[in-house]
Amino acid sequence: MKASDKTLFSFLKDLRGQLTIPIYQRDYSWSEKQYQRFWEDLNQLNLEVERSEHFLGTIVSKSQEMRNELELPEISLIDGQQRITCISLLFASICAFCKNNKIKDFNWQEKIYNSVLLNRIGEGDKKYRLTLQKIDDETLKMIIDDLPGIINTKSPSISTNIAKTYNFFYKNLNHQNYLDIFYKSLKFKIFDGQAEEHDDAQIIFDSLNTTGSPLKSFEQIRNYTLMDYDYKTQQELYYKYWSVMMDYFKNKSNKFDDFTEIFKKYRIGKLTQGGKVYDYIKQVVRNGTDKKDILKELFIFYKKFIAIQEYETGIDEVDKTLKFILKISGSELPPIILKIYDAYLNKTCSEKEFISCIHYLDAFICRHKVMGNSLSFILRNSFKNLNEIDETNCFKSIQKLSEKHEINDSQFIQGLKTFEPYTMKKSFCKIFLERIENNFHKKGRISLNKYSVEHIMPKTLSEDWKNQLGNNYQQIHYMYCESLGNLTLTAYNSEMSNDTFEEKLNMENGFKDDRLHLNKSVAKYNHWNEDTILKRLDYLSNLCLDIWKYPELNITEIYKQDILR
Repeated sequence: MKASDKTLFSFLKDLRGQLTIPIYQRDYSWSEKQYQRFWEDLNQLNLEVERSEHFLGTIVSKSQEMRNELELPEISLIDGQQRITCISLLFASICAFCKNNKIKDFNWQEKIYNSVLLNRIGEGDKKYRLTLQKIDDETLKMIIDDLPGIINTKSPSISTNIAKTYNFFYKNLNHQNYLDIFYKSLKFKIFDGQAEEHDDAQIIFDSLNTTGSPLKSFEQIRNYTLMDYDYKTQQELYYKYWSVMMDYFKNKSNKFDDFTEIFKKYRIGKLTQGGKVYDYIKQVVRNGTDKKDILKELFIFYKKFIAIQEYETGIDEVDKTLKFILKISGSELPPIILKIYDAYLNKTCSEKEFISCIHYLDAFICRHKVMGNSLSFILRNSFKNLNEIDETNCFKSIQKLSEKHEINDSQFIQGLKTFEPYTMKKSFCKIFLERIENNFHKKGRISLNKYSVEHIMPKTLSEDWKNQLGNNYQQIHYMYCESLGNLTLTAYNSEMSNDTFEEKLNMENGFKDDRLHLNKSVAKYNHWNEDTILKRLDYLSNLCLDIWKYPELNITEIYKQDILR
């Protein structure tokens, strides 16, 4: 790699080509913290001190092969996008300030606009010195073409980060400082690293990104799978695979990293496998798998993952159950489900057996949740080796793998007696009660979005409640306030507040008026005390036992499968 020390301004001015951002790189992402620090560093420079300068680090670029001498070459910006984009916006804001304020004694067009923002010999899109991606690029081009004042950052056609950075610089310029700001910007120094044809861009990129804002796992994998290909192939692979996945995980990049972690566990077949996903992918490629193949494999896995994650397997009974268990579990569960889903897609597992497997996992998981056990620990210990799930006999496989950790019926009932779902987690409590309620609406689940958890005996007792509960009210409240028997769902939580039981029962939209079966089991009583709470707890416990019972797959069904195979 050839390298030289120069100013950032001269780097842009002397470019013999157009700077392009590789498709695999992230968008411009500097926030106020970064561009304000950039501005502060700029203002601390002293124009009267000759050696006053600020070092911005290394900029690494690599020129693409020219097809002919007349064509303006593309220069791939391997590292430095954020800094180059930021100073380009600074230069554009100075030009806009001069234009909009009709500055005549500073030749901004020649010194800045035509020197570092535009290519003198470029035409069409090639006239711009820097080209970004998608909406970032459109916004940058609009700024350079129009040199506007303040931009509306809420416009859907505008890149928010680009616009905010530009607006910040423009607002901070005035007649007293705009020239100083420009001349101070000439003191920003960089280390210009020009990668040559034999240089490994991936090694360079990895070494440069060990500092600064670290890339997320999926970003590292994306860069790795695309970096070595020519620009056209990068575009094809990006839009065929990565663009689709990134659109789904838009604004939830942590979920994307979780997805790649699940892919690794699924592919290796072990829930306890450690190490970074990025390192694992690199090892897979070193072992002989082509990058295109691993990318295609990741994408095929993604489509199956989404079917599970969005409850779109096409089997209503499975999808309803997934909607519950995936919400209450961690990243250990999806690889298990996907192994069974594979068998179903490969037609080695019938629809009936697939449903039975999901029902079994539902019962297994919920029973451990009620007991207060760590699901991550239980699943990792039960399903250490996912490859032991036999595609031709999934149900018996998961039964065998988890039998040492099964919670039997008597243990489950006992656990429900002391179960406090609201204390465990408010959101889980609502999901749990919704699941019980929707068990009565099997033909079509009802929407409970407007409902929230209601403590029938309130968390704070009024004098009326104390009198109703009797002399032992403190112990009753302590023992049963968070009990399953004392919890329900209502759309009128704030209206009920700490009202007496009679008021909650008979008020407009009270328990007697409510359509929910959970509240019909409350409205059957005329008073609320220890005895009625325990009776309702017994009722709900038996319901839970029925909902989360371990299924049994009919031996005839297994025989039919064997005949079909």
